[in-house]
Amino acid sequence: MSDQSISDLRREADQRRDAIARDVELVTDRVAPGRVADRQKARLRQQVTGVRNSVFGTSDRDRSIATGQSGDASMSDRASNAVDKVKESTPDSVGEFTEGNPLAAGLIGLGVGLLAATLIPSTREEQQLADRAQDSVDSAARELARSGQQAAEAVKPAAQDAAAEVKGSAQQSAQSVKSDAQQAASDVQGTAKAKADDVRSD
Repeated sequence: MSDQSISDLRREADQRRDAIARDVELVTDRVAPGRVADRQKARLRQQVTGVRNSVFGTSDRDRSIATGQSGDASMSDRASNAVDKVKESTPDSVGEFTEGNPLAAGLIGLGVGLLAATLIPSTREEQQLADRAQDSVDSAARELARSGQQAAEAVKPAAQDAAAEVKGSAQQSAQSVKSDAQQAASDVQGTAKAKADDVRSD
């Protein structure tokens, strides 16, 4: 063998040794318990974020990054989009409409619950409790209305006095500013006349 081929073989052996060392290092890094735990945490965080975004929606910033749009959509555009979604909300698309909109999902759930409550007949006990509660609510409403009216009557004179005081104070301030401005104007006029006389005499 020639010197050239021996040096080529040594270089090739060194390259293979380096490649094997890199592979062993990568495998060691891949199976290291700390790295495995980090990868599992990242995967779990990504899944939780996906679930959170599907329930609560993404922020305008995240949405604009994802779609490549600027976040400067006008309020009327957003309102128009919401109206279009409501128009399209058939029973098949209710799930799509409520995805990322917890308020809409809650309102739909409340509506379904109220509908179910109206379909189930009330018992005698429930009716008696409702009648008693209605009497209590009516008397409390009358008392609250009476209290509100008394409070309004008690506050009315104080509010009128305060308004009159503010009006008087504002008039005094306006008068003071007016007189100060007239005095300053006459001072400037007198100073200007004196300077003009000085210039003429020179």
